[in-house]
Amino acid sequence: RESLATLRQHEELIRAQLLAASTDERLLAGLKKDLVISRQLLKKPGRTALYGWHEADGLPIQPLYAGHSDSYVDYSHGVRLIYEKILVDGQWKVTTEVLADPVLWPLLSREGPLDLREIRRRSGWGLPQSGKSP
Repeated sequence: RESLATLRQHEELIRAQLLAASTDERLLAGLKKDLVISRQLLKKPGRTALYGWHEADGLPIQPLYAGHSDSYVDYSHGVRLIYEKILVDGQWKVTTEVLADPVLWPLLSREGPLDLREIRRRSGWGLPQSGKSP
């Protein structure tokens, strides 16, 4: 599961399915388990939070899970990058501020308001190995 050969085999399988379905230009989801920001990272320093890899009916195969070390990787992990701003009611807002907002957080999370700076500080996630802020 952790080998480059397994990753390549999985990627080729996805490419073949996309070509067969003629969907290579559409935005697709559910092909990988997404690395996510989660409140669980506060309780489990040095861990990675994963969610997703959905069935055709939209149900996740992988519920929210923060059991792997932050250095563990395998073919099923994916990173979904998002823009730093989102459009809310016709106004651009900073994504991390929406995530922490007491009213708007449900647009991005099921865990309540999340302060990304606090999650990074307390969990060690995204910081240099020395533990010092960049």
